[in-house]
Amino acid sequence: MNFFNELKRRNVFKVAAAYIIVGWLIMQVGDTLGPALLLPGWINSALAFFLILGFPLAMFFAWAFEMTPDGLKKEKEVDRSESIAKITSQKLNNLIIGLLVLALGYFMFDKFVLAPGRNAAEVEAAVQTAQDSTPVATVNERSIAVLPFVNMSEDAANEYFSDGISEEILNALAKVKDLKVAGRTSSFAFKGKDQDLRLIGEILGVEHILEGSVRKSGNQVRITAQLIKASDGFHMWSETFDRQLTDIFKIQDEIAQTILAQMKLELFSQQDQQLASSTTSVQTYELYLRARQLMNQRSLESLQLAEHLLREAIANDDAYAPAYAQLGIVTLLVSDLNYGTTPSQGAREAALPLLQKSLALNPDLAEGWAGLGLYQLQLPGSNETAMDHLRKSLAINPNQIDASNWLQGALSTNGNLIEASKLLNEIVERDPLYPPAIFNLAITNNLTNQPEKALALIKRSSQFLPNNAGMQRTEAMYYGFNQQPALAYPLINSAFQLRPSDPGIRLGLSISLFQLREYERIAASGSGWPLCLALAELKRLEEASIKCHENATRGFEEDISFLFEFLVNHGRENEVIKYVQDRWSDLDSFEKDYPSHDGYAHQTMGAVAQAYRLSGNEDMYDGAMQRFRANLDFQRAMGADNFLMELAEAYYFALSSDADSTLTHLERASAFGYNFDKNTSELWTIYKSLDGDPRFEAVKSTGEQRINANREKLGLEPLSS
Repeated sequence: MNFFNELKRRNVFKVAAAYIIVGWLIMQVGDTLGPALLLPGWINSALAFFLILGFPLAMFFAWAFEMTPDGLKKEKEVDRSESIAKITSQKLNNLIIGLLVLALGYFMFDKFVLAPGRNAAEVEAAVQTAQDSTPVATVNERSIAVLPFVNMSEDAANEYFSDGISEEILNALAKVKDLKVAGRTSSFAFKGKDQDLRLIGEILGVEHILEGSVRKSGNQVRITAQLIKASDGFHMWSETFDRQLTDIFKIQDEIAQTILAQMKLELFSQQDQQLASSTTSVQTYELYLRARQLMNQRSLESLQLAEHLLREAIANDDAYAPAYAQLGIVTLLVSDLNYGTTPSQGAREAALPLLQKSLALNPDLAEGWAGLGLYQLQLPGSNETAMDHLRKSLAINPNQIDASNWLQGALSTNGNLIEASKLLNEIVERDPLYPPAIFNLAITNNLTNQPEKALALIKRSSQFLPNNAGMQRTEAMYYGFNQQPALAYPLINSAFQLRPSDPGIRLGLSISLFQLREYERIAASGSGWPLCLALAELKRLEEASIKCHENATRGFEEDISFLFEFLVNHGRENEVIKYVQDRWSDLDSFEKDYPSHDGYAHQTMGAVAQAYRLSGNEDMYDGAMQRFRANLDFQRAMGADNFLMELAEAYYFALSSDADSTLTHLERASAFGYNFDKNTSELWTIYKSLDGDPRFEAVKSTGEQRINANREKLGLEPLSS
């Protein structure tokens, strides 16, 4: 008799089936009664553990023992002629059938009786979770979110049109004084998702929701819109608009005006709220709408396609101001300072006449002033002008999220971290799922030593933006800033797979690799300052010099700072002095362009001071040191408190020949998590005199241990001693 037949004879298979069904029923009952009896969550886990543990024991007893008329006996002690295994088998068949009927009955009861109530409770719990944990604003009665209208057209390619209609209605409503309108990014995050409107209202902090559909066929369009009260799902108003596409702007205004009329009955004073759209041909407007939708994706490919469509729109109507403004903005966005590869200087030169043209056609065009603000923001020393333009834009249309985000960038660069943080919080309140503001607010929280706030913001937002490259970059930035490259690298690498041409993501990937000391990989495909420093670490100094100089042409202070540090650390201090003197009349002019006030504690002025000290010019050294000290004190006063500040303080005291204070700040940087290594004094020669000091050797040893711990988590070999 083979083994399989013996298992059947001893009813092992039937015992296994009965055990599994009974176990499943026990787990279902436990899952139902556990919450009702207020039992802790681990009870079900323990129950499952013991059921799994009992399974092999049940199989053992089924094999080794047999039920007889005289009770349970060992199988080997039972005479085969007296065995009642067949009777037991029939009883097990009846038991299994009974258990299956019971299980099916429980399943039906759970699905049709318990599930509806449980689902309602889950919705309530989700709403409560949103209240407790998502980046929401206090619900304002005079508030609305415009969800993306559903494309009901036969041609799926018309989706840009339905999205565009939604966005234009949103923009029209955003111009109404005293009406809070949820930002486009957050509203559109719910596109294609069947979410409970109460949850959406809680997340976006709005009392009203506008949703609808668009059906476009030839020159005919049918737009259905309905205004809903988010708190209870009450339909306040619904209407269908059947129109010719020739009057699409009139339809948008008509819908917006009708919505306002309904809301005005209970929310607004009786004064009229005026709305107006720009007008052009339907063909031009469709091109503009498609371009706007592509621009919102913020990838190089989508921006390049948007640029093409906007040029086509201008060819159709060379007096359509919004197209010029958006073309100017997209030209800036595809520069190597933002999402593309176009050299920044060339991008600025191409964008300026487009932005000026838009304002010549319409001096009150909010997006034209916003674009001009972005242009000035990317020019060293032009922050004040940028802020003037952006504030003018926001005075025309205060609900522009991009313009608000660019304004906070100008405020941060000027060192006003407090006001920038306040504005960022306002942006996130208005548009809680807008990735650029989440990224910038998380950075600000890190710079001001509030990492717990940064992580909470990221975690709350990420659940609504899955597989979003911008959010992956933001979370990677958080872990990178807090010196955890083993956590940062998988995130930033995933973002890179989604958007490989994005300069910010490429830089983030290079930073993560630099923190892991993967210099060869950076040299092969890295970018930004990590490439410059990696080449220097590999002793490829000529290549490092070329890359550092190339980076500096972009005009970022970060790149200027690393160029200067590279030069002074390789005996080329005279080149630093010449670089400054050829471009600025004095240190005041240089500092105006690069004030080092943004909380990143750039060591630019320190490198200038070191260059003058090495050249023997004590007067200029003193002047640079005074400015360096003032910059650090200013940033401290604005709330900056991070490892970069400690590194800059250490640099300052090293230049002042104060070894004790230098070591104190290096230790503080290490306490923040910054990882020094054995090559620290080669990267920064100012610390050469500290080699051998027990305190300095201790921070280097600690740093190397932490670097190797991160490398081990990623399966990398430890650094050689």
